[in-house]
Amino acid sequence: MMSGRSHPARAELARVLGGPPPSEDRAAVRRAWGLPAPADIVLVAFARGASHLTNLPLSRKFSYVTVGNAFSGCPVAAKGHDQSLNVGRVMTSEVTSTDGLLLRVYESGQQGAPTVVCVHGYPDDHTVWDAVAVELAPRYHVVSYDVRGAGESGKPRGRRAYRLDQLAGDLAAVIEAVSPNRPVHLLAHDWGSIQAWHAMTGQWLYDRIASYTSISGPCLDHVGHWLRARLRRPTPRALRELAVQLVSSWYIAFFHLPLLPELAWRSGLAQGTLALLDETSVPTVSDAVCGVQLYRANMLPRLTRPGTRTTTVPVQILAPQRDLFVSVPLQTDIGRWVTNLAVRVLPGGHWLPRTNPKIVARCASELVDRAEGGPQPPTPPHTQCSTARKSHPE
Repeated sequence: MMSGRSHPARAELARVLGGPPPSEDRAAVRRAWGLPAPADIVLVAFARGASHLTNLPLSRKFSYVTVGNAFSGCPVAAKGHDQSLNVGRVMTSEVTSTDGLLLRVYESGQQGAPTVVCVHGYPDDHTVWDAVAVELAPRYHVVSYDVRGAGESGKPRGRRAYRLDQLAGDLAAVIEAVSPNRPVHLLAHDWGSIQAWHAMTGQWLYDRIASYTSISGPCLDHVGHWLRARLRRPTPRALRELAVQLVSSWYIAFFHLPLLPELAWRSGLAQGTLALLDETSVPTVSDAVCGVQLYRANMLPRLTRPGTRTTTVPVQILAPQRDLFVSVPLQTDIGRWVTNLAVRVLPGGHWLPRTNPKIVARCASELVDRAEGGPQPPTPPHTQCSTARKSHPE
């Protein structure tokens, strides 16, 4: 336990309650908040105080409960509120991946409802989904997690640890932990989408995915075929699309250089460049440096030797019109690989989950409801829906 000195988490509780700081004794905390006494609940914190709990040793699956906006900006739950998962509470746990790495997992929403697993990209952590999770939590069991190398999950150093096969194993382990008996719905962005594509079209998630909504993250094997198709049939349109994407992908070549990408993140130069290019939060240096290995471990092997990766899972592509990193054609021209495909071209930039979470949540909800057997709803406002164009033959 902590020393007798006042702790920020206690002060935050006192501020919310309007009374003196509660005792740090766990039993007293549970009694004060009307909590049950299972061994898997350690502490309760409000708002910013929850951040001080993340450094505590975690010896049980469920380590702590956050109430309020500590992680997701949710409304503060009243004292004595029902203790099941709900809109105002985020349950945290740890899942052990196939190589022994610990992944930090966050759950909110409705127990027993369809599970939506949100996978973030680079250089983000699970908080990129916070505003989307608030929209989804009233109807679904919402799960996000810090991928390896990011947030509170383990940060392996070797390049091999960031290969797509291992990332797919991570996703499969999380899904097995949060929804062992029912398929889940994937919602992924950027590198989260890339690894979700890889897992869904491989052997890891057979019969475990009910639907997939992808934002700004194509399958790397599909990208390899997309590039080849435009080089083999160099029509003016194909060359224009290729040129636009190559210019947008300048950073990929930079991330393959030795030492310079790490130096750019540690010096703050990369953060400044990112802020100028698109709306996003500033990543932590350790997350950004570790994530560079994603590019070094996967880009060249997949782009130079693309495999045939197909799926019959219902897939929805949300393609931002002003994405400065992933062009609309690169994301959407995948009809030959996906038999059940819907494409929505949306206003906005690359970080759509942060800048337009309501539209992301609404589009994802519509696909989830359709996959669960409900009626297909009308198109959300301010979106352009289209079917995927037929791919260029190779």
